[in-house]
Amino acid sequence: MLNAAKRTRCLVLAQGVLSDHIHVLIRCAPDATVSAFVREAKSESSRLVGKGLRWQRGYYADSISKTHLLSVRQYIAVQFKHHPDKIPRG
Repeated sequence: MLNAAKRTRCLVLAQGVLSDHIHVLIRCAPDATVSAFVREAKSESSRLVGKGLRWQRGYYADSISKTHLLSVRQYIAVQFKHHPDKIPRG
Protein backbone atom coordinates (compact mmCIF):
# COMPACT_ATOMS: atom_id res chain seq x y z
CA MET A 1 0.00 0.00 0.00
CA LEU A 2 2.73 2.44 0.94
CA ASN A 3 4.63 2.00 -2.33
CA ALA A 4 1.44 2.28 -4.35
CA ALA A 5 0.55 5.45 -2.48
CA LYS A 6 3.97 6.95 -3.09
CA ARG A 7 3.85 6.19 -6.82
CA THR A 8 0.39 7.75 -7.16
CA ARG A 9 1.06 10.76 -4.89
CA CYS A 10 -1.26 9.61 -2.13
CA LEU A 11 -0.64 9.15 1.58
CA VAL A 12 -1.92 6.14 3.54
CA LEU A 13 -3.43 7.44 6.79
CA ALA A 14 -4.80 4.09 8.04
CA GLN A 15 -5.24 0.55 6.80
CA GLY A 16 -6.91 -2.61 8.01
CA VAL A 17 -6.00 -5.73 6.04
CA LEU A 18 -8.26 -8.73 6.55
CA SER A 19 -8.27 -12.08 4.78
CA ASP A 20 -11.08 -11.16 2.41
CA HIS A 21 -11.18 -7.36 2.34
CA ILE A 22 -9.26 -4.26 3.27
CA HIS A 23 -10.04 -0.79 4.53
CA VAL A 24 -7.67 2.00 3.52
CA LEU A 25 -7.85 5.68 4.36
CA ILE A 26 -5.78 7.76 1.97
CA ARG A 27 -5.20 11.40 1.20
CA CYS A 28 -4.47 12.16 -2.44
CA ALA A 29 -2.79 15.11 -4.09
CA PRO A 30 -5.35 17.41 -5.72
CA ASP A 31 -4.63 16.10 -9.20
CA ALA A 32 -4.12 12.44 -8.18
CA THR A 33 -6.84 9.83 -8.68
CA VAL A 34 -8.16 7.16 -6.37
CA SER A 35 -8.43 4.77 -9.30
CA ALA A 36 -4.67 5.02 -9.96
CA PHE A 37 -3.96 4.23 -6.31
CA VAL A 38 -6.32 1.22 -6.32
CA ARG A 39 -4.83 -0.10 -9.56
CA GLU A 40 -1.29 0.16 -8.15
CA ALA A 41 -2.25 -1.31 -4.75
CA LYS A 42 -3.99 -4.32 -6.31
CA SER A 43 -1.15 -4.90 -8.75
CA GLU A 44 1.60 -4.66 -6.17
CA SER A 45 -0.15 -6.82 -3.58
CA SER A 46 -0.84 -9.48 -6.22
CA ARG A 47 2.85 -9.57 -7.14
CA LEU A 48 3.91 -9.82 -3.48
CA VAL A 49 1.40 -12.48 -2.42
CA GLY A 50 1.58 -14.58 -5.54
CA LYS A 51 -0.85 -16.63 -7.54
CA GLY A 52 -3.32 -17.33 -4.72
CA LEU A 53 -4.55 -13.74 -4.48
CA ARG A 54 -7.48 -12.74 -6.64
CA TRP A 55 -9.00 -9.28 -6.36
CA GLN A 56 -12.64 -8.68 -7.14
CA ARG A 57 -13.47 -6.23 -9.88
CA GLY A 58 -14.00 -2.69 -8.75
CA TYR A 59 -13.85 -1.04 -5.34
CA TYR A 60 -15.83 1.27 -3.10
CA ALA A 61 -14.51 4.75 -2.37
CA ASP A 62 -15.95 7.73 -0.57
CA SER A 63 -14.67 11.06 0.66
CA ILE A 64 -14.80 12.32 4.22
CA SER A 65 -14.48 15.71 5.85
CA LYS A 66 -11.69 16.60 8.25
CA THR A 67 -14.19 16.39 11.10
CA HIS A 68 -14.66 12.65 10.40
CA LEU A 69 -10.97 11.80 10.04
CA LEU A 70 -10.47 10.56 13.60
CA SER A 71 -13.63 8.45 13.67
CA VAL A 72 -12.76 6.78 10.35
CA ARG A 73 -9.23 6.02 11.56
CA GLN A 74 -10.69 4.49 14.74
CA TYR A 75 -13.17 2.44 12.71
CA ILE A 76 -10.34 1.01 10.62
CA ALA A 77 -8.22 0.35 13.72
CA VAL A 78 -10.83 -1.97 15.24
CA GLN A 79 -11.44 -4.12 12.16
CA PHE A 80 -9.70 -7.13 13.76
CA LYS A 81 -12.20 -6.94 16.64
CA HIS A 82 -15.14 -6.73 14.22
CA HIS A 83 -13.84 -9.66 12.14
CA PRO A 84 -11.71 -11.91 14.40
CA ASP A 85 -12.30 -14.83 12.00
CA LYS A 86 -10.76 -12.86 9.12
CA ILE A 87 -7.34 -12.04 10.56
CA PRO A 88 -4.78 -13.04 7.92
CA ARG A 89 -2.40 -15.86 8.81
CA GLY A 90 1.33 -15.27 8.77
